[in-house]
Amino acid sequence: MVQLARWDNDNLNVQGNQQYNEVYGYYDAVKHKEYALLCSIDSVYFIDVTNPLLPIICDAEAGKMAGCRNRDIVTYSHYAYSAAGQGNSSLQVFDLQYLPDSVHKVYDHDSLCIRSHTLSVDTFSARLYLCNTDRKGTGINQILSYAATVLSLNNPEVPQWLGDLSPPPLSFSFVHNAFAWRDTLYCSTGSSGLYIFNYQNVSNPVLIKALADYAEKGFNHSTAFDPVHRLLSFTDESSGSGVKMAAIKNVTNLTVTDIFRSSSQAVAHKPYFTYPFLWVAYYHDGVYAFDISNPNSVKVAAWFDTYSNNGDYSGLFGCWGIYPYLPSGNVLASDMANGLFILKVDTNTAVNEPSRQPTEVFPNPFTNNITVNTLNPSFVSITAISGQVVYQSAGKLADNNLLSLDFLLSGFYFLHIENENGNQTLKLIKR
Repeated sequence: MVQLARWDNDNLNVQGNQQYNEVYGYYDAVKHKEYALLCSIDSVYFIDVTNPLLPIICDAEAGKMAGCRNRDIVTYSHYAYSAAGQGNSSLQVFDLQYLPDSVHKVYDHDSLCIRSHTLSVDTFSARLYLCNTDRKGTGINQILSYAATVLSLNNPEVPQWLGDLSPPPLSFSFVHNAFAWRDTLYCSTGSSGLYIFNYQNVSNPVLIKALADYAEKGFNHSTAFDPVHRLLSFTDESSGSGVKMAAIKNVTNLTVTDIFRSSSQAVAHKPYFTYPFLWVAYYHDGVYAFDISNPNSVKVAAWFDTYSNNGDYSGLFGCWGIYPYLPSGNVLASDMANGLFILKVDTNTAVNEPSRQPTEVFPNPFTNNITVNTLNPSFVSITAISGQVVYQSAGKLADNNLLSLDFLLSGFYFLHIENENGNQTLKLIKR
């Protein structure tokens, strides 16, 4: 894995051993520009990474409180949503459509959330899920805690409360992290394990699967789901606990197919799918890409160490988050002390595109399937108009370049193709 660039703010204050935490990406499909959204202990940095060799700071927005070890951020449409897990913080909403000139903060209130550990967006239902949330009660100085809270993004600039998740009896007390997909919420609940809820009825979510005991169980931290290949992966934030891969025939039938790791003492933080890779933010060991083309025998494909002082693997240092979903194929990674890394699984760091040959897609508009007429694609992604990546493949497409996209809702999408002739983006219409 090749480092294209790194960005760090040497003047940033330090909280313990840490200056940075989460990273997210944003692709402006109108202006064809890519951005890194890098969270620090006191702010969010908005960085233009369209030229991966020369990242440019566009803006920085301070949180309501500085010194937050946990600050999270996600996007929906051209908006970014951010919250922090410490202190008297708030939920913030940023409008990104004015980038690269500036970012507009359009919402900053603590009525829906004073603190939240992590955030997850379900684009299909326009909902924002807040995990491990504190909110003001009706009494004087009363603070109430919720395992998870769900907000409507029907008005993206003014989120509205829809409900709170009440854990089943004798199950778990909080949701540390969650992955939302089409009204299904995959909840990592720490030492209690993995719980999956059907959220079609937001006022009465239904538990459809609990995985409270499994091999190499530790602190169940984060979950990722690949809807196309029906794969699920989750990490345990515990020394020596391997990353789990599971196959899902349906949500109630979940089978762990393999357990794998970078090194024996390393702590895995967060997983991300871009089939045939599973990316893992691996603290001391940095960025790891695993080949999951055979989910029963996962292999290491590539890695990059963002934190060279591994020492004895004590404490939590190094890579916090990864964003591998930019159309360029470049990978963003955040290191707790060393800032933003822009990486690529390629020894060619040139940014000039070769001459193009047209890529054709038919039928378009389509109902369920499309055929992509292109030459030796190395990377394919489909992005919703909201900015969420809904399909991704590194390498060859299916037989005859046929893509089954029946899981997509009706609407507009962008198909991005990379091959030996360059990069191309086409507009798709799903009926």
